[in-house]
Order: sequence, then structure tokens, then C-alpha cells
Amino acid sequence: DVDNASRTVAAVLEAVEIPVTVKMRLGWDRDHITAPTLARAFEKLGVAAITIHGRTRQHVFQGHVHLDGVRETVEAAHSIPVIGNGDVRTVEDALQMRRVTGCAAVAIGRGALMDPWIFQRIERVLTGDLEPWEPSALEQIAFLTRHFQLMFDQHGERMSCLMFRKFAAWYGAR
Repeated sequence: DVDNASRTVAAVLEAVEIPVTVKMRLGWDRDHITAPTLARAFEKLGVAAITIHGRTRQHVFQGHVHLDGVRETVEAAHSIPVIGNGDVRTVEDALQMRRVTGCAAVAIGRGALMDPWIFQRIERVLTGDLEPWEPSALEQIAFLTRHFQLMFDQHGERMSCLMFRKFAAWYGAR
């Protein structure tokens, strides 16, 4: 419900002195798309930016991102950035998200778990380097070592060893 969501966002804006952003889905299901309406309402309230996941709540992580719905949300907001999210696993996916939707930026979630170097790949393409690029074995080892060390520092030995297995499997799935 737009009124309830607006009241909640207004309460957060009132309670804090920092910029507030909102991440939302397109709507509950394909028959109830609320994101464009919410984007307009949140913009009027003073939200600093919106991240829109291109699926409905019903679809969770199944099916494909609905780029037209993301574009409609981008078009609904006039003065704040809208960040597109969903199904970005490659450089081409990120470029297509921007091209089709006109979003100000792209948020990458699970795609970074499968390819933590996706950000470098995108940066290379955006700066004109179109040559395929892979991190060297030493760069990959350094990345994994740093990731594990940061987890170790935060969670300790036992929990880090348990948690890191998941990340190592994701990084190796590519």
C-alpha cells in the first residue's frame, strides 16, 4: 500500500539526519506493480535515491528481471537517481541494464559472488579497454586471502572457516 510505505519512509526521513535511500521490488506480482508510484511518492518525501530490483516479490529470484518495469520506475522519478538491480552477472548485463532502462547506476549482488572481478571488468570496458580480461592466479589468490583475512578479523577462526567455504565455492563456480 502506497500510503503505508510513504508513512514508513517519512518516519525514517524524520528520524535521521543522513540521506535516506530506498531499495524495493517492482511490486507484489505482475498484476500489482507499485514501484513507479512509490518512486514518485518517495522522491516528493525527500529520498536521496532509489534502487529498484526488476522482479516482483512473487518472483523472488526466479524468472528474468523485467527491464521495462525498471525503466518505468526510472521515468517516474525526475530528480533523484534510480539504480537498477537484478540479473547482472556479466559486463553486458550491466551495460544492457543501463541502456534499456536509463538508470543512473547498476547494483550488482549475486553476480559479484560468482565473479568478484565483475567491477574491474565493467570499469575496463567503460574506459575503452575492450580486450577480454581475467585476473592472474596471483591476483585471485591475493583476493581470496584478503577476503578470508577480513572474515577472520571480524568473525574469528571457526566461524570464518565455516563461512568461507560458501564464498570459495561461489568464486570457483565461474
